[in-house]
Amino acid sequence: MNRDDHNCFDKKINPKCFNLLTEDEWNQIGKHQTRMHYKRGEHIARQGSPSAVIIFILEGFVKQFIESDTNRPFNTAILQPGDFIGLSTLFGDTPFITSAMALQPVEACLISSAVLRDVITKNNILALKLIERHLSTERHLIDIVARLNYKQMPGKLAQTLLYLNQDNFSDKDIFGLLSRNDLADFAAISSINVVKLLHQFEDEGLIKLNGKKISILNKEALNAIAKNG
Repeated sequence: MNRDDHNCFDKKINPKCFNLLTEDEWNQIGKHQTRMHYKRGEHIARQGSPSAVIIFILEGFVKQFIESDTNRPFNTAILQPGDFIGLSTLFGDTPFITSAMALQPVEACLISSAVLRDVITKNNILALKLIERHLSTERHLIDIVARLNYKQMPGKLAQTLLYLNQDNFSDKDIFGLLSRNDLADFAAISSINVVKLLHQFEDEGLIKLNGKKISILNKEALNAIAKNG
């Protein structure tokens, strides 16, 4: 992890919601932010650790996960440039509620939570946009809980493959960044069962395996498996 004192937002990536800032608000945030560089496999946030910052991803992909007492993580999301980590700290949850790890070299902007909180008390439109982002994350977590409680192993893996193959990842080799253990930790099943089910799906003509790469051949059928469990 390396620190870079240059302004976070002097590059192409610029959070659209921050276009709602006035010049004074922009300068206020700019004085309380730091750009950080993370290596592959390095923690960006740790669940339960106190946080005084919101993290905005500038470059690279990040694995977000929940750590449990069983020492087995449960992966919840792949974050990419334009995503936030720790938005809940704006709304009272001081510790990070999940952990995050770099899947490749990552650049991120650390913004003071206190300063951003002060800004949104004056900028209602920005506050609404950040609340919408936070609620979207909560809905995603609720969907995950439903998957864990009501789906069988094929449904869990099918839903995981569909999530990792969604449109906003279409031009990225997300599967190339993930191990079979990572897929298991997304689907909440064992890595052995992941391997068995992947070959079963391939035999059924649903997917094509090529090393770590997984190509979806029959999205409709995978959707049916994901829906019916």
